[in-house]
Amino acid sequence: ETYLKSKAEVARFFGVSVGSIERLKCRGLPYVKVGGLVRFKPEDLAAFVDARIHGQDARVQAPGDLT
Repeated sequence: ETYLKSKAEVARFFGVSVGSIERLKCRGLPYVKVGGLVRFKPEDLAAFVDARIHGQDARVQAPGDLT
């Protein structure tokens, strides 16, 4: 089941603080406004991570599932 993620869920997934998620939004992390709430699409989070892979043949093994 795919659904929109909260800032807290994204912060836990990335292993950072909610404040860091706010800073990442300013640096291009895509988000959706739902009323007054900020939410994140799992496929946008995956694309954001994939766009930041460094090194030849770099692979990311996520600690949890984005969906």
